[in-house]
Amino acid sequence: MYKLRIFNGTCSAITLVADGVEDVVIGAKEYGNMEVDANARFGTDAFYVQEEGAWYCKTEQCGSLADLEVYREDNDLQQEGLEVQEEYNS
Repeated sequence: MYKLRIFNGTCSAITLVADGVEDVVIGAKEYGNMEVDANARFGTDAFYVQEEGAWYCKTEQCGSLADLEVYREDNDLQQEGLEVQEEYNS
């Protein structure tokens, strides 16, 4: 097993699922820890985000200093939409 420090780079909580360990919930823009099999690959049945959507991860050049950063592919669009809505409401 390999212990990972994981950063959730999205605007909402996520649930990470991996074979043989308890699911881990990580809040928006927060860190969590999870042990995964050394051969597990993110985005497979052995290690994935439970919530619907297309997800990707970064393992290099992580600005958060985490071992793994998780993002939703449309997260930038969601954030942009929130900013536009905030401007409209003000």
